Amino acid sequence: MTRTERRAAERAAKKEHRRAVKHMAAVDAGRAVVFSGGWPSWSPFVIVQQPGSAFCKEVGCHYALSNARYQVLVIFERSGDGWPPLVHLSIKAHDKRVVHDWRDMQRIKNEIVGPESEGLELYPGESRLMDESNQYHLFCVYPGIRLPFGRMKRERSTPAELAEEFKDDAQKPVQREFEDHHGGEGCKPKGLITWPEWAIQHLKALGFELKV
Repeated sequence: MTRTERRAAERAAKKEHRRAVKHMAAVDAGRAVVFSGGWPSWSPFVIVQQPGSAFCKEVGCHYALSNARYQVLVIFERSGDGWPPLVHLSIKAHDKRVVHDWRDMQRIKNEIVGPESEGLELYPGESRLMDESNQYHLFCVYPGIRLPFGRMKRERSTPAELAEEFKDDAQKPVQREFEDHHGGEGCKPKGLITWPEWAIQHLKALGFELKV
């Protein structure tokens, strides 16, 4: 590494450290708001526990992340024969309140796993029901792998656009306003986590071309 490259790397590391400190401060401030009964503005997710930490070993996860509103545990899971490995996101509000906002869940997936990862919520058979706490679960595949169902093109409408499109209809659809974090803007292509080598090798063995 040349002196110029080393200095550039040092500057980038310092910038990243300042960013992490700022975002961690937002997490702490947001938690205080949540525990006081409020609901803070969105803040970026921060990895608060790395793989192998005592916390991760105790609760059985690979990562723990937090932002101003939520805590998310990340668990990489081996799936059945012929299925790709999954990353399981176990999500709860800091005060464990009942909250299930689809756009927040989409943003959580975007930030942690990547905006081109696709995820599912499972509504299981009653024989394997899990309903023990106000905790929600997304099961996501590697970024760029497409699930073989759902709409295949992007559609998004603002309240104003819907009002104009259906202005002559008696039964008008309703849409709420978008907040700044409702989208994939600014999210890293691979998210904030690193897939383990066993999962990458499993994906390749199944014939998936990992483009992200």
